[in-house]
Amino acid sequence: MGKMFKGCLTGVGALVLVIIIIVIIVSVTGGGDEDSSGDGSNNENSSEESNSSGEEESEEQTYSTGEEVQVGDVTYVINGMETSDTAGMEGMESEADGTFIVLDVEVTNNGSEAVTMDSSYISLLSDGNTYEADGANSELFLEQVNPDSTISGEVAFDVNPDVAEAEDLQAQLNEGIFGNNSATVNLSE
Repeated sequence: MGKMFKGCLTGVGALVLVIIIIVIIVSVTGGGDEDSSGDGSNNENSSEESNSSGEEESEEQTYSTGEEVQVGDVTYVINGMETSDTAGMEGMESEADGTFIVLDVEVTNNGSEAVTMDSSYISLLSDGNTYEADGANSELFLEQVNPDSTISGEVAFDVNPDVAEAEDLQAQLNEGIFGNNSATVNLSE
């Protein structure tokens, strides 16, 4: 019985040690954020430098409708844009709360494995705002695309009518849910 009690204490001791290590890691990680935010002047400058270099990079990666846009292993082509009061599958159309901006999109998988394409990988940008796709009224919803295959469909956005006429309207194309790559297409040309 003494050996069993001693083994239990060793197991409990190991558990307590693991918990202490986790608390230390969380404290150090959280404490690092507090320390770095404490010196705001240096962080603001480094953030501004990061943003300005990121802006330059995004300016270099701006495309036009009809152009092939490589984002990771996927190539997008936005063939056109139109506005409509309704969108969705024929016979099941929905009325827009504002106006639907509908993008005609082609997606090609250049990778070696199938990818799942979703309308959420495309968003609209205008006047500093980001507009998400209306997945229920978009044709590209969790579509499987095999290597060397192309799918096409419409992606709808229910937006204020003024957005559809904005001169700075752009589409942001993302690699996927976990991807970091993106590109921008000017829609108002």
